[in-house]
Amino acid sequence: MIVNITNEIFNAIYNACPTAKVVKGNPNIAPSFPCVTFNEMINVLNDASVDTVGEFANDITFEINIFSNSETPISECNSFKQKIDDVMSGTYRMQRSFSENVPNYEDKSIYRYILRYQCVVDKNNKLYRR
Repeated sequence: MIVNITNEIFNAIYNACPTAKVVKGNPNIAPSFPCVTFNEMINVLNDASVDTVGEFANDITFEINIFSNSETPISECNSFKQKIDDVMSGTYRMQRSFSENVPNYEDKSIYRYILRYQCVVDKNNKLYRR
């Protein structure tokens, strides 16, 4: 069983950040800024949820990258970071497991911030904190 809530979460992020280009995955084209990328990194069986009936839940990790090249990139990223956290931690009650700016060595004019969230999702799409 693979639980799939990616589209629901992506749509919530997309709606929360109307002034950013919000995309799934890592696009091969040059992005317009600000840009938010959304990836489901991990979706594996939650071993504790297996019983004689079968599988019951998955551990899921999402990674969200925020990119800005504005005159105030840290402020712009912080604004999106708050909107995203309101969705992930607030609405969906996920646990934020990583939150850090990452140097963008290819182009130092672009500020990058990464967020990762984890949760357990059962076969009825009910989310639990890890």
